[in-house]
Amino acid sequence: MRSKGGAWVAVGISLLVPFALGPANLSFWVFTGLAGLVALGLVLLMGYTGQPSLGQAAFYGIGAYAVAILTVRSHWAFFPAMLVGVSLAVAVAVVLGRIIFRLQGHFLALATVSIGYIANAVMSQSHLTGGAIGISGIPPLSLFGWSLPGWAYAWLVWLVLWAAMAVMAQMLRGPGGYALAGIRDDESAAAALGVRALPYKVQVFAISAGLAALAGTLYAPYVSYVAADPFSVAASVQFLLMASIGGIDNLWGAALGAVVVSGLTQGLTQVSAVFPQLNPTLFELIIYGLLLVVIMVARPQGLLGGVRDRRRLRVGSSPGGADRAVEVSGK
Repeated sequence: MRSKGGAWVAVGISLLVPFALGPANLSFWVFTGLAGLVALGLVLLMGYTGQPSLGQAAFYGIGAYAVAILTVRSHWAFFPAMLVGVSLAVAVAVVLGRIIFRLQGHFLALATVSIGYIANAVMSQSHLTGGAIGISGIPPLSLFGWSLPGWAYAWLVWLVLWAAMAVMAQMLRGPGGYALAGIRDDESAAAALGVRALPYKVQVFAISAGLAALAGTLYAPYVSYVAADPFSVAASVQFLLMASIGGIDNLWGAALGAVVVSGLTQGLTQVSAVFPQLNPTLFELIIYGLLLVVIMVARPQGLLGGVRDRRRLRVGSSPGGADRAVEVSGK
């Protein structure tokens, strides 16, 4: 988003949409905002460090199951349970990141896919998670004793997304943002300038996992029931598609990609209803795969992609920008 005015317009639209959709369709907007929060972590991980991930839904599920288990079985309040869910996802990401980010290329991608499959298998078969039945009866989220109506929950989700985006943008404006760009563009050159790639990769992986888990903690009380299906590898492909369509190197692309892919999902669901002989899951995966191929060929940077690079080139061409880049590289 190129101006603060445009940002405020986007925020305003996101808060008005729930009233335009009406009560019957509010879930669409809530789930879209949650998906945007997960995709935001992917944009940060892939667009700003160049690291692929096909296991993002696993961390989404960790947040959801943590809230479900702690609020239903241990009778915790929502906010402590949310803190545990996010912290657990971050801790898991730190441990796994120190292992998998020693790999490169397709080996790294396969490792993240394995994380997704293992996590989904545990969620669907473990006694702790309720196995295939899942966990029901999750208490709804309330603030100061006020149970949130649908439109207020949509507001909450989208405001959390915008707040997370603002925090990430501020983080990327600092020295760490330049270090991440150096790692993404040429890891060997960044290492020669003193930038240690592995700690940065692990930190960003942990942040992306935390964002996904945060979305999961908001998902659980909204639906009041958690099972393993929404946290499959297929869901990770959806999140990857959102980040890729919106703009892999632009934080605003996460929200745009979530809107586009969620709308597409709604359309495919209606098509599957018209043609019951189609396997809905397989049909969606085929369409998502084809769309991802088209995006990668026709516009690899996504709909909003490339804006950050042009801004970075303008900053680097100015005397102050050049001095700052040298200072960051020397750390």
